[in-house]
Amino acid sequence: QITIMNVLIVFDLPDWILASIARNLKEHLGNNYRITTLGSHSRGFKWDLVRHQCKNDVVHFLSPWDFFKYSSYLFKPCVVMIWHMADWMEFHRYKNKIDVLTTGSDEWLRRIRYESGWKGDLFRIPYGIDTNQFTEINDARDRFIHKYNLPHNSLIVGFAASAWSNEFGRKGIDRVWDCIIEANSVLQVPVFLRMIGRHWNINSIPMRVRENVIIELNIPSEDLPEYYSSLNCYLCA
Repeated sequence: QITIMNVLIVFDLPDWILASIARNLKEHLGNNYRITTLGSHSRGFKWDLVRHQCKNDVVHFLSPWDFFKYSSYLFKPCVVMIWHMADWMEFHRYKNKIDVLTTGSDEWLRRIRYESGWKGDLFRIPYGIDTNQFTEINDARDRFIHKYNLPHNSLIVGFAASAWSNEFGRKGIDRVWDCIIEANSVLQVPVFLRMIGRHWNINSIPMRVRENVIIELNIPSEDLPEYYSSLNCYLCA
């Protein structure tokens, strides 16, 4: 008889990326694991975390900060996913309660070993793209240019980030502004930054680049294919 492992996956907010990842993991791994998902910002989360552990074999936190906050409520084996870490102090405080670490990239496989000194199990869960959803939309760029009345020969550059997640400058926001300013000074076409994310406002943008930045807050996941299709390039800072 084959025993199916019961896994409790903890994400943060229901409309944030980690919730989408939790849903996708449940959908694609559901034949091999019995997966329950739980949002850490839901009412009664502490009680639900304890209750669901009684029915599950392992808890997988998609956010290390949720793990740091609620580790005292854990009594089942724990997996923690690290997407980035600017300061390892909290990690070292709670690492003895972690059984397995996961991450999404080869870079962070290396950085976790090198920067944290972690000697335990560490696995990469590869990134993936749902090609049924992410297909090119041919007129997306033209519609974006028309919506904001931009010159037709504009170069549209994409960038995604939350204004709250730039601790220690890890998002490289200052370099993003510099890139747009420099591009407009050396290229023969106007360059605009189509910026998506949360918590941005006009005061977050330096005066010298404001007229070339278009901020769109809280784009739903189903609109991302159109967003990417509207871009000439995407900027990784």
